Amino acid sequence: MSVAHNPKDYVAPYEMADPWEEVLLGDNELFREMTEPFIPDLLEAARREIKCERAKGNLSDTLQPEELVGETLIQAWIRRYSRSPRESLKEWLLANQRWALRLIVVEEKGWVESKAISLEARAKYRLADNDNDSDVWDWVTPQFIPQDCWRDVIADENSVSHVA
Repeated sequence: MSVAHNPKDYVAPYEMADPWEEVLLGDNELFREMTEPFIPDLLEAARREIKCERAKGNLSDTLQPEELVGETLIQAWIRRYSRSPRESLKEWLLANQRWALRLIVVEEKGWVESKAISLEARAKYRLADNDNDSDVWDWVTPQFIPQDCWRDVIADENSVSHVA
């Protein structure tokens, strides 16, 4: 008994392979070819997202949309194994771009906060409303001598053998 095959059902062996599998194996040229059509969409989204982060005060004026798209493509190449087969390439690239921008915002905020620390300024403590500075130093400064701690644990000093 022979089974008749519809010629439309035939798929050539080179068409069977998922191109993303080649990207996972390290084909960066194919990755470039696959992502290049989405660069205008990434630039448009980058302009919107950068404008939004600047309006919130989270980002300085130095980051350009082209730089964010470049960072997005670098991060996408590094994270290419994280793409779900159900996720379209455009969705995945836009998600990577939001992730890259969040990293840039966090890095910039950390740099600004660390830059704002003064070595000459007095350290700030969180005091309750009824506390004053002397209470803080009483809490920070130990009120006991460290040798006294062992008296509670070891009742008799002679019961401890010293190994030389």
